Amino acid sequence: MRIAAMQPYLFPYLGYYQLIQAVDKFILLDDVNFIKRGWVNRNRILVNGKDHLFSLPLQRASQFRKISDMKLADYSGWRNRFLKTLTHAYRKASQYEPVMEMLHQALPQTAGGLNQLLHKSLAVVCEYLGIQTRMESLTAKPRAKELKGAERVLSICRELEAREYVNLPGAGRELYKAEMFGASGVCLRFLKPEAMTYPQFNNHFIPMLSIVDAIMFNEKTQIQSMLDACSMEVPV
Repeated sequence: MRIAAMQPYLFPYLGYYQLIQAVDKFILLDDVNFIKRGWVNRNRILVNGKDHLFSLPLQRASQFRKISDMKLADYSGWRNRFLKTLTHAYRKASQYEPVMEMLHQALPQTAGGLNQLLHKSLAVVCEYLGIQTRMESLTAKPRAKELKGAERVLSICRELEAREYVNLPGAGRELYKAEMFGASGVCLRFLKPEAMTYPQFNNHFIPMLSIVDAIMFNEKTQIQSMLDACSMEVPV
């Protein structure tokens, strides 16, 4: 079995969904501390040719509280404003209508806490993209909470009898060492996305925006090709 584990994010960038598709099971690290000014409840879209940061408001956002414990603030008002912003920004995009229909499902009129909304939005987007990877919450099935970092990941791998663990490039290269994983019988791999661009209203391409931007401008078949545009790298 090949697995990956990441914090749940709100409409993350394409590479996050490449990682989900690349594994057999995707573990949502939702019992870790929330990071303020991180990407759990924020991302960027294209508005008037420039990147625009959107942020889902939270009650008493704190880095000392778990993602699973965070509550939403004025969710209904934010939802309405966000959907209006998307209409203003993307109403002339080729895939505007089917994507907006999907986003209304991903952002239901009422929501529980942050964690429930993140799970819902990730699941709905994955279904839209045809990604069938199983996702599992650590809050639903707590595992080795006293462990951190690579040790906790290896504990999850052992419980699931996973032989491969995949991570996105970035901080994981410093946190995870191939020798440590190999000693536990797990092959550590890093997903290597290929550089890609797509038309954004004929403007200069702005990379690393939310998945919302990519699916507004590209049909599902095109997005599938983008999801496949990556390779696995074994660290040396």
